[in-house]
Amino acid sequence: MMYAFVDSNIFIRVISQGRPGCELQRFEDLVALAEGGVIRLLVPEVLTLELEKHFRLLPRQFESHCDKLTHSLTKATEDAWNEIDALKVGLLDQVAGYKRTKVAECEKMTSRITEFLGATHLQSIPLTNDIWLDTQRRLIAGRMPNSKGSADQDASIIASIVAFFRQANDQEARLLFCSENVHDFAVECKSDAKDRLFALHPLIQSDLPHARYFVNLETMLAFAKGYEALPEPDDEQIQLAANMRDLHDVDTDEYWTFQKIVDERIAKQVADRYTTEIAPSLPIEVYSARAELATAIRELLRQCRGCPTWSERSEDKLPKWLEHVPESLVPYTSLPNMVRIRRNLEEYLRRHQEM
Repeated sequence: MMYAFVDSNIFIRVISQGRPGCELQRFEDLVALAEGGVIRLLVPEVLTLELEKHFRLLPRQFESHCDKLTHSLTKATEDAWNEIDALKVGLLDQVAGYKRTKVAECEKMTSRITEFLGATHLQSIPLTNDIWLDTQRRLIAGRMPNSKGSADQDASIIASIVAFFRQANDQEARLLFCSENVHDFAVECKSDAKDRLFALHPLIQSDLPHARYFVNLETMLAFAKGYEALPEPDDEQIQLAANMRDLHDVDTDEYWTFQKIVDERIAKQVADRYTTEIAPSLPIEVYSARAELATAIRELLRQCRGCPTWSERSEDKLPKWLEHVPESLVPYTSLPNMVRIRRNLEEYLRRHQEM
């Protein structure tokens, strides 16, 4: 089973959008993978307590920073010419508008994340007396990379995860550990790669299943990528068919004949490249999850098309329910997309069965 832990600073980064790699879409992908059972997200109670504190302060922090900027702009333009007064007013209006928008977005996203972390399909880990005692033992024995600052919270997170795996007894478990807090959880690995690489600190790794360390959601969820991550196909036959298509009016049969050739050629090239360039590097559990989802989606499509209420109009609406992924490329799309497509088709089938 593939397990994952996502630290509080990552969820805060999703809200603040202060750094690439934790965009809202990455969070939605994490939600889809957890809902679809592809990963089991571990949620120690100490994490939710930390977030409760941070989420309560975030709106005021946004307001405070915006107010500081407003004050700085006002002070910097005290002696400005009247001729640029409109610029000053415009800048101050922009800051005020940004503050209102950001505070509203912050409140919306904190509720969304809190609701997600309370979902029953996530693995919550209560903060028990035994875990707290193990936390203190870990700190006293120096089994944490850093014993300053928020050491109690960090050690409690590790003690919670260790306690879970001790009870789970999953010999094939893998752990994805995602945190910006490299100073307290990780060691940097020397690498010729452009991006810095980190590993879970040996003092922590020794008590856990094999883990991989990530500093943002984008790198953690790289295993879930699909054909969308491949470069655009570049093929003479595709270009020839596209040129022939463009010679005809969109309402003619010839146009759609050549469009079909373009689509089929692109799909084949994309599928072949995915199979040779991405699939061989996938962990076995990811490969199995993709196969199970593809089988489930094929069966749902078969059942939908077998409904007495299925019609040409139903077929025309199908792309929306397939997340606008061409049907032939569904087995090669990203894992979050596959989870969403299965969920969509379950709903589409339910609607037809109820008609």
